[in-house]
Amino acid sequence: MSHTTILCATDLAASGDAALHLATLMAKATKKKLVLLHAMEIEGRVDLDSLDPSVVPAAKAFEVRVASRMASHSAALDAAAATALSEGVPVEVSVEEGRPWETILDAAARYDVGLVVLGDHVSEGGLGDRIGERLLGSTAERVVRHASSPVLVARGSIPESIEGATWLVAVDFSDESRVAVREAERMARVSGGTLLLVHVVPEAYDAESMSEEWKQIRAVFTEEAQGKLDALGSELRLGVKVATEVGHGNASEVLTQLAAERDASFLVVGTRGQGRLASLLLGSTAERVLDRSPVPVLLTRRDMEAGLAFEPAVNRE
Repeated sequence: MSHTTILCATDLAASGDAALHLATLMAKATKKKLVLLHAMEIEGRVDLDSLDPSVVPAAKAFEVRVASRMASHSAALDAAAATALSEGVPVEVSVEEGRPWETILDAAARYDVGLVVLGDHVSEGGLGDRIGERLLGSTAERVVRHASSPVLVARGSIPESIEGATWLVAVDFSDESRVAVREAERMARVSGGTLLLVHVVPEAYDAESMSEEWKQIRAVFTEEAQGKLDALGSELRLGVKVATEVGHGNASEVLTQLAAERDASFLVVGTRGQGRLASLLLGSTAERVLDRSPVPVLLTRRDMEAGLAFEPAVNRE
């Protein structure tokens, strides 16, 4: 399926500003429409007809406050959308009531969404309201588990442009990581960027206590991994610049460290699918990368549909 829309979920706070900036960059580069969504989780609503007459005035006053709050948030969302509009990106805005992760998934199903962009945390009251504030980790995990498109989490250092960006992709040669490579290739193509394919060989010992036997085994693992990375890189279509690297140690630590050292703009990680175990966990490496990454993280899942449909904006031939 060809998708034509990017969905950006914002809490109208600093996290949402970062997500909007990143979503605008992606929409401009891919020439796609941007849907800007704000979710309000409102507790305490009741059916007025079911209430005792003595409490109806208070309930009505509550509804008036809710309506005023939604109007205020709608105005703030319109102001946020002006930033994208000034960049020539077509924007649609929507303020909706509900739990953020459910509202995001519902909106993604209604629109022709090929990419969901989120901030690194969410304040469910919006506009900096700390009542009910939760880390986006739980929201992002739920969205990634169930979304039919890749999810980009705006965290760490947000690039000013994606032109020439380096997309560092975690590769463990599983089906999940091959999907991650596929999506990163598409993004690198549209941004005129580079794919950096990284495989991490676990360390059995620290450097000082490493035995000669393990050093030999490590060298074999490293050579095999490098050969597989080179073969994977050769499978990619012409016109995409590809680099490869084998790291050693804890996967999430190595990936986040290399993202900083290699000046990557994005870190791309494949996650588990929608099986019973996967419904509880993203996968330890993906979870830790999402928590520690110094740059935005693109999360993909094996059973996701292909992401955005686009033609390259830059000719690299």
